[in-house]
Amino acid sequence: MTEEKKTSTHDEWKEMALLYVGKIIQEVTSGLSEKIRLAIERVVFGFIRRIIVLGVVFVGSIFLVLGLVHFLNESIGSSWIGYCIVGGMLVVMGIFISLVSKYTK
Repeated sequence: MTEEKKTSTHDEWKEMALLYVGKIIQEVTSGLSEKIRLAIERVVFGFIRRIIVLGVVFVGSIFLVLGLVHFLNESIGSSWIGYCIVGGMLVVMGIFISLVSKYTK
C-alpha cells in the first residue's frame, strides 16, 4: 500500500512539474515569437520606407540635373555646354564620394 502511495504521489508531482514547465515554455515562446514578429515588421517597414525615399530622391535628382542643364544651355546660348558642365560635376562628385567612402571603412 505504501509503495502504491509513493508511486502515485511521485507520478502526481511529476505530472504537475511537467505541466508547470510546459506552461512556462509556452509563455516564453509566445512572448518571444511576438517580439520576433514585431522586430521583423519593423525591419521590413524600415526597408520599404528607405526604398521609397531613395526612389523619390532619385527622381528629384534627375529633375534637378535636367533643370540645371537646361538653365546652363539657355544662359550660355549653347546646346551642349550645359550637359558637359553638369556631367563633369557629377563625375567629380562620384570620384570624391568613392574616395571618401573608401577611407571611412
